[in-house]
Amino acid sequence: MKTDEQSVPGQKKNHFRPEIIILAMLALFAFSLFRVDPYVASNLSITPDSEEYAIAASHIVSDHSYFITVDGKKLPPRYPPWFSLLFLAPGYLIFGNEIGNAIYPVTFLAILGVLMAFLIGQRISGIWGGLLSGVALAVFPLYRAYAGEIMTEIPSSALVLAACWIYMRIASSESSKRYLFLLAGITCGLCGAIRPVLMSTIIPFLLLCLTHAQKEGRIIKLANLSIPSAVLICATLAYNSTVFGSPFRNGYNYWCAVPFDYSSLCFSTSYLALNCKALFLSPFSSLVSAGLLIYLLNKRFPQIAPTKPGNDSALRRLAEFTVVSSLPVMAVHLLYFFQTSRFYIPAMCLLVVIAVSMAGKWFENIPSTFAVVLLGVLTTAAVIMAFNAPPLKPSCRILVDQLADNTASNAIIISSIDPVYLEHFVKKSTQRRIIPLSRNVEYASKVICPDRVDNPSPFPASCFDHRCKGLLNGGAKEAVAITADEGIDMLTKELRKGIPVVLEASLVITNDIRVISLLQERFSVISRGGCFYQLGLK
Repeated sequence: MKTDEQSVPGQKKNHFRPEIIILAMLALFAFSLFRVDPYVASNLSITPDSEEYAIAASHIVSDHSYFITVDGKKLPPRYPPWFSLLFLAPGYLIFGNEIGNAIYPVTFLAILGVLMAFLIGQRISGIWGGLLSGVALAVFPLYRAYAGEIMTEIPSSALVLAACWIYMRIASSESSKRYLFLLAGITCGLCGAIRPVLMSTIIPFLLLCLTHAQKEGRIIKLANLSIPSAVLICATLAYNSTVFGSPFRNGYNYWCAVPFDYSSLCFSTSYLALNCKALFLSPFSSLVSAGLLIYLLNKRFPQIAPTKPGNDSALRRLAEFTVVSSLPVMAVHLLYFFQTSRFYIPAMCLLVVIAVSMAGKWFENIPSTFAVVLLGVLTTAAVIMAFNAPPLKPSCRILVDQLADNTASNAIIISSIDPVYLEHFVKKSTQRRIIPLSRNVEYASKVICPDRVDNPSPFPASCFDHRCKGLLNGGAKEAVAITADEGIDMLTKELRKGIPVVLEASLVITNDIRVISLLQERFSVISRGGCFYQLGLK
């Protein structure tokens, strides 16, 4: 049926497409908020995650191998290679193999997530729902914070939002073509490649295919959905078998046998209370409350939120996807030994879109031109703020650059910075040796387990007893052979040989003050400015 506008002879069609303009401005708005200078990004402040992702990806490009260097040895990272290989390595190939350039793929995917939020919100409440959803996600504190880190949280969230949009398209009557199921399968496979637990994003599609797809096309659609994830699973099992000797052993078991080799330490109902507390204190509970409040307001006062055909069904599909894809993730992490709100960022992004897109109904009667103007103002302000923002100083990167520039090529460097970061930036092709200050430094705090230690004696005291004596008794090896507090005699011998010894003490924690005192007792300590000291014989 033609509209009145179309039925009037000679009348020109309105080709104004505000959504195209809004998508372009949203991309610029998001870029202004998320842009991080590569040198700042190279700080790799979330240890060890961001270090392993970025540095191992750099080795993929330069050495055609996936590894990190610890104590002069090439070792496999604890994370599967797919995020580094599929996302970060292309960034190095395009922009150059400098560690900070890994931020570019993250920024791109962060912007993609904002655009997906717009497309989802638009299906709920038109242009205003899309605009508000995109802006709300861009300014959502957790999303914005992690958009500046070389981590998996934002790329995985963007892909989950993309999967949600595809689900809403398939579930609607307008399109359920086979290529969409293949696109969904690829997207869900990429979600699982970045974070294995997010393989749960395929569940809504499988249920939809089994309950709604026509029988004659169901097999092909199921194949399109499943093959990408099946390929990923097979590739992961093959990688594990090649690197760790078993398809079912991975980098987590290798680096953190406690708790990952012992299910009672890794998952337990005893962690439930702490995880529930972490979830309650995160924005998750506020987003659920806000969504319920807006939904009830819309139902109680329909005059402020008139329902248009298809809006309720679109909202229902969004809610279905959110619940079905997020519940398995939450169930896993509520029983997990480690508590952090970042595990729930993909689910929180979906909740942001649900709540804000429902609020978008309040503005549906306002012409879309006003939406374009409003976003134009916000984008202009964001661009101006981005240009005038004071430059950030990446403290760790600055320190390691100073070490690289101001220490002898054969020096021993004692540091509170972890060895993976230092080895990459400081050692390079020199004969420098990195000695962690103590066993409290990352990687020095770990033992590696090429094989599972059955029934370690004594058994680990807790899920954080990474250096359990029982592991060492059972054949586990030190990731770092010696630390400064264990190597006083070795340092003395090297100084007698004329080898320079430099102490870097920028990240010293309270428990390591004793090590500094021990070094001061045994050696002369001469300040070289800042956090750098030269050790000498007394």
